Amino acid sequence: MLFRYFFIPVLLRLSCSCFAQNDFKFESFTTESGLSENMVYAVYQDSKGYLWIGTHDGLNRYDGYNFKKFRHEPVDKNSLPDNTVMDICEDGQNNLWLAGHDGFCRFNVAENTFTNFIPDTYYAPFSQVISLDKFEMMLKHGEILYRVKNDISIKERLTCTDSTKKIFVGDIGYKGTFSSLYKSKEGNIFIAKNINSLVYIWQYDRSTRGFVLFKKIQVDKKISDAKIDACVISGNECWLAFEDVGIIRTDIAAGNISYSYYFDSTEAGIIKLFIDDENNVWTGTDKTLLFYDRRPGSTKVIRHNEFPGSVNSDLIQTIYQDRTGIIWIGTSNGINKLNPLQRKFKHLTAKGDDAVLLEDFVLGIYPQPNNCLRIFYNDGAGERHFSDLDASFNLIKHYAINKYDTDKWLKESVIKYSGKISDNLFRNIKFLLSKNDLTNRKKNDDIPVLVVNDTGLYITSGWRMQNLTEQSYVYNGSLIIYSEILGDEIWFATSGDGLTCYDTHLRKLTRYNVSSLNAGNINSNDVTCFLIETNGNMWVATKSGGLNYFNRQNKKFIHYTQVDGLCNNSIYCMVKDNNNCLWLGTSNGLSCFNLSTKKFKNYKRSEGLINDEYNRNSACRLANGTIVMGGTNGIDYFHPDSLINKKIKPQVQITGLTINNKPLFEKTNLSLKHDENYVTIQFAGLDFTNPSSNQFIYKLEGADKGWINSGSVHFASYSNLRPGKYHFEVKAMNSDGTWSDIPAEYNFTITPAWYQTWWFQAGILIITITGIYFFIRYYIKTKLQQQKMLLEKQQAIQSERLRISSELHDDLGSGLSTIRLISEMMKDASGDNTISSQLHKISDSSKELVQKMNEIVWALNINNDNLQSLLAYIRQYAVKTLDDMGISCNVAISESVPVLTIAGIERRMIFLMVKECIHNIIKHSKATQVMIEITLQENISIKIADDGIGFAPGENGVHHFGIINLKQRAKQLNGSIEWLQNNGTTVYIQIPLSSISHKSVTS
Repeated sequence: MLFRYFFIPVLLRLSCSCFAQNDFKFESFTTESGLSENMVYAVYQDSKGYLWIGTHDGLNRYDGYNFKKFRHEPVDKNSLPDNTVMDICEDGQNNLWLAGHDGFCRFNVAENTFTNFIPDTYYAPFSQVISLDKFEMMLKHGEILYRVKNDISIKERLTCTDSTKKIFVGDIGYKGTFSSLYKSKEGNIFIAKNINSLVYIWQYDRSTRGFVLFKKIQVDKKISDAKIDACVISGNECWLAFEDVGIIRTDIAAGNISYSYYFDSTEAGIIKLFIDDENNVWTGTDKTLLFYDRRPGSTKVIRHNEFPGSVNSDLIQTIYQDRTGIIWIGTSNGINKLNPLQRKFKHLTAKGDDAVLLEDFVLGIYPQPNNCLRIFYNDGAGERHFSDLDASFNLIKHYAINKYDTDKWLKESVIKYSGKISDNLFRNIKFLLSKNDLTNRKKNDDIPVLVVNDTGLYITSGWRMQNLTEQSYVYNGSLIIYSEILGDEIWFATSGDGLTCYDTHLRKLTRYNVSSLNAGNINSNDVTCFLIETNGNMWVATKSGGLNYFNRQNKKFIHYTQVDGLCNNSIYCMVKDNNNCLWLGTSNGLSCFNLSTKKFKNYKRSEGLINDEYNRNSACRLANGTIVMGGTNGIDYFHPDSLINKKIKPQVQITGLTINNKPLFEKTNLSLKHDENYVTIQFAGLDFTNPSSNQFIYKLEGADKGWINSGSVHFASYSNLRPGKYHFEVKAMNSDGTWSDIPAEYNFTITPAWYQTWWFQAGILIITITGIYFFIRYYIKTKLQQQKMLLEKQQAIQSERLRISSELHDDLGSGLSTIRLISEMMKDASGDNTISSQLHKISDSSKELVQKMNEIVWALNINNDNLQSLLAYIRQYAVKTLDDMGISCNVAISESVPVLTIAGIERRMIFLMVKECIHNIIKHSKATQVMIEITLQENISIKIADDGIGFAPGENGVHHFGIINLKQRAKQLNGSIEWLQNNGTTVYIQIPLSSISHKSVTS
């Protein structure tokens, strides 16, 4: 490093492949990750999306989170028959076929059972399986080929012939000369053999069900005895891998060899040859991994421990690419995963043999007029440096700032819009900036600090802004981070005061910050940069507030944060690409924001970035569309077009089932007991690009009201589920934001306990209904008997009342009437005053007794148990009694009289209350007129008014006994009685009809 600083500027010329750097970063999985064994022979992705891994100790199913293991179990005849799994393939019925040293087996995934197929020869060093069509498989056991029905009902040996009908066969031992089988993307199957420098290539003919000669290729005689390990055909190219020799590429049409790569002493036998989706060729040997990059046409050797993130073993057993494009490398030390997206990101760093930068901590990247990039570093307290990098990434120069020409540095590094600055104006700038300002500015790299437009030049110096043409001070506030000109307006981002605009025409300063009272204001005062659209609206990047969109018309901000998918709310740099997307460098990854869809796509180190955190003023776009982003670990650069993927919809599957914390085989339509109601369902989105970023929604019909968003949690738990049928659905979204279109489904039933079954509950219901029926019947019968007895009793009482009233009237009444009549006659006949007086008393007593007896008879007579009879009797008694005493009486009764039954006791008590009042009028009031008003609503209200002398109840003991009787009777009837003295006496009697009506005769 010091050497470079002492001899600057330094010119670095690099190779034609731009900067020499590692494009590969593998993620490894071993037994520590859950793999059953580290020796991996085969990798295969089935139609459901699961990744199956064959090892030296069992079969593994990988869902992006966990490995599920299948091994041979001696006590289970349906288990895996051989723990060594050399190859894997799927047939048309979604069964897996597994190849091992001792033969083959078919794995019924739905039933979790294995079925053996033992070939004619017991042992082979390598076996292979390929799907022929929906119903047939092709098996290669050593050098013997079989065609087998999926149900293993038919097996047939296959042969390879030429035009002369000559049959070629191989040896079962290690020295066999047949290559491995190869199935092209078009579905054609090939096999090859080297015979004395002449390579025969056969293709499977489905009509004849045998291999016919496809091509003969002449090779160098020095490899005449070399065995062909692999033959791969892609388009017009044929790649041949020779054991212990190397690989060649031939043109099928021309027959010539167009590429060759021969091993040196450090490389060895080829085990696998593979062509990926970009037509690059991967070669796995027992000592290295080779990668032929189609674009530059060169081969790269990748060895274990050659660089951080390299393959974890040099013994390469298998190479496979899944549907999302991920490369899987099986080695002797587990399996390695390579996301091809990682190769899309290129890097510049200051570390290792490929060091390019002076420092990894990049603090600014600025385009220069000469089509270069100027890079500034965090040099700490030492001497400050910067670098100029050409846009082709082929050459870089490093400079010390204090040794750089001040005028040139000021124009190139400090002044923004410098193309509009004349020499005279530039001299004015130097005059206004003191030497100390320039020294500090070069020392601290406060850039960019100057802006210019047609109306004048303005300086943003970190703490203030001045119009240099007018020498007027306009702003003194928080630290200015970034500035832009828009017409007559200068917009600048501040650290602490939000977004600020200065209108040079109106000389008005407007702040947009969190403290503003406007609704929809900016959500952070720490603005790091902004981007002005053609319509004048702005995209504003903030620290802690995410991305803000500012509408200049309504002065409102729209916020986009981590909740909306942004990888982190602290954005330090921003640049727009040619695809209408914003690239946002944050403190935790890189986000691409599509301005059309308003969706985020995030990238982390796992996708190939070298930076976790980016820095301010460190993002720019080159003329060819390449994006350059600087951060704490160097520079990432890439072309956005290369990151466009196929938008593959992820497959989602149910991966496990736990009942009462016990794992079960995930067989659908499971029937559970009533107490097996604590259910956990595991699921996975089978997109292996970045499994931790996969998102899920699910619902359980019968328990959930709607979809549940579980985020990245890939299981759902339910407790205390009631008996019934349940249907579970789950959808997945991958790291690209693409949702699965077909949900994974799972059905299960929780059966009720015997006491919860329909027949038990129906029986209980029938028993209950029967019990209620007999209870009601018994209750009704008992009540009827009681009512009958009561009715008979009431009828007997009524009959007795009738008899008593009749006998009283007939016998006692007639006798009293006779006594009265005789006493009247004797009184008239006798002239003795004494006898006459006594007879007069007898007559009066007899008359009084007759009256009382009539009242009793009226009360006892059941025919009078009604309200109408009571009112009529009161009217009759009042009028007759008062008329006999020469007192005028007027009785007014409501026209509407309800039909109510009133028992004799209540009738007589009411009558006696009225009678007592009339008796008091006759005896004490000296009244000449009496008015009786009876109204009927909720109460029977009786008003008795006279024009007498009046009295005060209770005063001097007057009427004491009668008044007490009146009050007691009113209380017994739940009523009230009151007296009012005003030109006579008025008595108010209130009796609730509810307390006297519908009474039993026994009351």
